[in-house]
Amino acid sequence: TAQQESFFNKEAFDKLAGTTKLKEQIEQGLSFAEIKETWQNDLAAFKKIREKYLIYP
Repeated sequence: TAQQESFFNKEAFDKLAGTTKLKEQIEQGLSFAEIKETWQNDLAAFKKIREKYLIYP
C-alpha cells in the first residue's frame, strides 16, 4: 500500500534498524522466523564478546 511504501522510504527506518538489510528482508517477504535466523551468527559473536564484561554471568 501507499502507506507501507511511505513508511519504508523514510530514512528513519534504516537508522532505527541500523542497516538497510531489515527493510530489504521485509520487502522480500521473509517471515519473522527467517529474519530472526539471519541474526544468529552476529548474536552468538556478540554474546561471546560480552561474556568478560558481565557482572552477573
